Amino acid sequence: MFSDFFHNLEPAPFVLEEYEGVVVIGDKGCDHADSEQELRRQRNVDLRPLRRTNQKHQWTESMLAVLYKARRWAENGGSILTTVCHIEHPGSRFWSGLVPCTTTKLLAFTMPFVLTAVLPTIFGN
Repeated sequence: MFSDFFHNLEPAPFVLEEYEGVVVIGDKGCDHADSEQELRRQRNVDLRPLRRTNQKHQWTESMLAVLYKARRWAENGGSILTTVCHIEHPGSRFWSGLVPCTTTKLLAFTMPFVLTAVLPTIFGN
């Protein structure tokens, strides 16, 4: 439904209009020098899209590793939320049930990532 109104390349400034001073990872479709410069100038948003192989400006190998890892996390997360948590069918007809149901699913999905990052610093592992 969202794609009916906006082209894939256009929503980035619209979606990011409330954020300042953040780093955003995008796919190859978000790779527009004008958008990157405008977001950086207006709101200090650092857009880091994947680059096409024929482009002059390329990311370093270490930056590519980070970008691909983040992309894998996002794609796997979406897949898990859809297939395991069935987030697209929350099972609620009213807003008062939709919010807690969706929030619980997102929390259950996010907690392993948080614990994996936090527990080693607490227990020194």
